[in-house]
Amino acid sequence: MHFAAFGKLMPYPITKTLLRMKLTALFIFLFALQSMAETYAQVTLQEKNAPLEKVLQSIKKQSGYDLVYQKEIVRSKGKPVAIHLINATLVAALDMLFKDQDLDYELIGKIITIKEVSTMKTKLGNDFLLINYPIRNELIDIEIKGRIQDENGNPVLATIKVKGTDNTASTDESGNFILKNVDKNATLIVSAVNIETREIKLDGNSEFRIINVKSKISGLATIEVVSTGYQQLPKERATGSFSQVDNKLFNQQVSTDILSRLEAITSGLTVVGRSTGGQGQIRVRGVSTINGIRDVLIVVDNFPYEGNINNINPNDVESITVLKDAAAASIWGAKAGNGVIIITTKKGKFNQPISIEFNSNLTVVDKPDLYYQPTIPSKDIIELEQFLFSRQHRFSDTANVLRPPFSPVYEILFKRRRGLI
Repeated sequence: MHFAAFGKLMPYPITKTLLRMKLTALFIFLFALQSMAETYAQVTLQEKNAPLEKVLQSIKKQSGYDLVYQKEIVRSKGKPVAIHLINATLVAALDMLFKDQDLDYELIGKIITIKEVSTMKTKLGNDFLLINYPIRNELIDIEIKGRIQDENGNPVLATIKVKGTDNTASTDESGNFILKNVDKNATLIVSAVNIETREIKLDGNSEFRIINVKSKISGLATIEVVSTGYQQLPKERATGSFSQVDNKLFNQQVSTDILSRLEAITSGLTVVGRSTGGQGQIRVRGVSTINGIRDVLIVVDNFPYEGNINNINPNDVESITVLKDAAAASIWGAKAGNGVIIITTKKGKFNQPISIEFNSNLTVVDKPDLYYQPTIPSKDIIELEQFLFSRQHRFSDTANVLRPPFSPVYEILFKRRRGLI
């Protein structure tokens, strides 16, 4: 009666406790089933010489597990895979996959993590015995000191980089550099804008070293430079009309003065009234003024020249530019209204060796006749006097006593006109 009464008095707490126990057992059973299902997920792989990353993606697709890895590590250290599995468990497939790889995996829940090998695997029978050894670090921190110089022993401003890393150093004004934390078997790359890139294998040597580099010679596109007398411009940038005569073209003509050479090779330039030893009147595209100065402006090495142009030795001329239109006046002012002849003489250049030039001009003429007298026959003189008399030449100044007397032919013609003869 007592227990029955007791059972009747406390039925609810006992029922609730049993219910909790049943639910706990059910959850444990379901969790175990899920863990077994996850552990024994089946994978089928049939690959030959396939990339490791491709096989991992296939495992991810079949098992439903997520992958966590660095693509750079897997692609650089992953070896090609040859594997043949049918309905294998996930763990067996991963063990087979990473057996000969330099990578390892870790299975946490539904995540497969790929990482670099941190332990050495030793195969023992059909199982693997994991022995925890630290990885041997091949990087020995050594310090490299050196000096970069060119073929002539001059210091070079360059950049020194450890190949395959971001470890770099730069030289100072003396070409010296210090590079720290360098692998003893690393390769150094020496580079700069004005030198040829060079690679140097260390081979464990960290002593001070002198590194010789070669200067880089780059070919530039040919640019024709036009001297305006005020500045030098590339030909395509120069405006206006001009003629450019370089040294090669100028020396195609043979003469002892500049004008004789220039007139034959420059369009639009003429010399009027030239005499022996004289300059004459230089015209560029004709006469540009009526009452003003008609001479062209001559500029020698950027300075106006007012002397005789023929006094300049043509063998000293490097190039000549003739400005022909209003663009010349915009640079040199009103004096350039009739054109400008700009003469650039030869000058020394940097690192130019000593050179000697010899020029010789030879002129061949007829042998002069020292006994020749330039006279004309009397008949021609009489005909000329008759022609002048018919034109009444010197009739208006016959009373001028300062004038010389009339010629005998004139006296005879006067007497005939008066009817005396």
